Amino acid sequence: RPFWPPPSLSRPLMQQYLVPRPGLPVILRVAMKDAHRKATGAAVPSSAEKTARHEGRDALRVLLVESRASELEAILNALCEQKIYPTWECVESEAGFLGGLESSWDVILSAYEMPEFGAVHALRIMRERGMDTPLVVIAGCIGEAAVAAVMREGAADVLPRGSLVDLGAAIRRARE
Repeated sequence: RPFWPPPSLSRPLMQQYLVPRPGLPVILRVAMKDAHRKATGAAVPSSAEKTARHEGRDALRVLLVESRASELEAILNALCEQKIYPTWECVESEAGFLGGLESSWDVILSAYEMPEFGAVHALRIMRERGMDTPLVVIAGCIGEAAVAAVMREGAADVLPRGSLVDLGAAIRRARE
C-alpha cells in the first residue's frame, strides 16, 4: 500500500495534498507530486529511485513506526535537513511492524507510544526474534525513569520529539 499520504488522513485532507502550494517543506512537496501522479495515472518513482538521485549522501533504509502524519513529516524533514535521504517505510501497528521486519533495515525509528503499539513492544518483538537492528525512540514528554526503562529494553537512543536536530547524529551513533 502507498505510504503517503498516510491512511490515517481523511479524504478531504488528502485532497489538500493534491494541490501544489509553494513554501512547503521539501518532503511534503515531493509527496504532493507523487499523490498527483497517482491521481492522474502517471508513473510514481519509488523511494529507492528517489534516494538514488542523491548520490554521495547517506542512503539509509529506515523503518518508521509512527501513527501521526505530522510527526512523520517532521522526522523526514529533519533527515532531509541533515542531508540524509532514506528509503523508508512507515508502519503504525504491530501487524505492520511484523510485516516490516521481513525486510532488512539499517535503523528503526519508533514513536515511544501510539494508540495500538509503541517502542517498548517493538523492542520486545525484536529481542524475541534475536534482531540487532538499532532502534531509536522518538518520545514526547517522558520522565527519566521511562527513558531508563526503554534503554534497558535495548533502545539505541531516545530523542525528544521537539528536538530532532540530533536525529542524524543519533542514527550514526546507533549504527556504529
